[in-house]
Amino acid sequence: MKFKYEDEYLAECKQIEENECCPYCGRKALVHCSDEDYFFACTACGHRFEFDGEYAEELAYYLASKQ
Repeated sequence: MKFKYEDEYLAECKQIEENECCPYCGRKALVHCSDEDYFFACTACGHRFEFDGEYAEELAYYLASKQ
């Protein structure tokens, strides 16, 4: 049985991955924290957050391909 929280969390992860936007300030300024696989940070507001592994790998790939 899936919890509503898990569904909402995964939906938020997917939205962040698709838009590449910070969930805190909404700006496209995300960077992958190289010291930890599933952590990202926003260079605009400094917000640091953990991400679901499946979407984190995709987002890390997209961010790396832009550099």
